[in-house]
Amino acid sequence: MYLTAMNAETRVSAKGQIVIPKEVRDAKRWHPGTALEVIDRPDGVLLRPVSRKGARPIREVLREVRAIVNYQGPYYSEADWDQALDERFRAEP
Repeated sequence: MYLTAMNAETRVSAKGQIVIPKEVRDAKRWHPGTALEVIDRPDGVLLRPVSRKGARPIREVLREVRAIVNYQGPYYSEADWDQALDERFRAEP
């Protein structure tokens, strides 16, 4: 098999990390800190940048969820949700 910069070989480290070749990162304009979505596919794994375009504010999403489930309880702010999630996931081993 002929390997080009866009079809290069890499290895998984002991920590489960991989290095994306510089030529590929440059071609895709993936700079340090670029968030990548990891999608499991039958023929391998697809990496693609997380799209932030069209992302809705959390308040809008929470309002929509409340309407869908016809929630009639007290209002919880975004800060309340953040605190509850932090406490929940910090408590796990």
